[in-house]
Amino acid sequence: MAYAYNLAAWETQAHDRAETYELLDEYLSPEIDLITVQLSENCSDLNTFLYDFTALLEHIKDECGEDVQIVVIDDFWDIDKGKMKKTVCEEMNIDFVDLSDIRNDEIYMAGMGTVVEGDDGIEHVIEHDGVARHPGDDGMGVIAERVLELVKNP
Repeated sequence: MAYAYNLAAWETQAHDRAETYELLDEYLSPEIDLITVQLSENCSDLNTFLYDFTALLEHIKDECGEDVQIVVIDDFWDIDKGKMKKTVCEEMNIDFVDLSDIRNDEIYMAGMGTVVEGDDGIEHVIEHDGVARHPGDDGMGVIAERVLELVKNP
């Protein structure tokens, strides 16, 4: 069984990010063997980011046990946020997916005018620059391949 959860509240609530753990806790358990973490893109206040990101990963380990494999995905746009996440992962011996070679490369972005299917099952045309700059199929493909490499070869 697989779950995806959007923890954007953790990114935007810089004054006490630990308050957002309760949103995630119902999904965490010792039965989980893999968790991927893709957070930072929506963080604007980075004053406590290193501490908060470390604490989040420690919380995940506490809830899931030491045997859980955690894979942290680099920041697609911001090299500084990516470096902070990589530093935490190195200190905690957690797998890190490096995206520095595709960061901000338009080839890997969705792009303006791209037709996508929404959660509602309806096709939509990307007409917003911020949405267009998100990873497209090629970018998501690279991310998925790199995650799978780590899962196969931890």
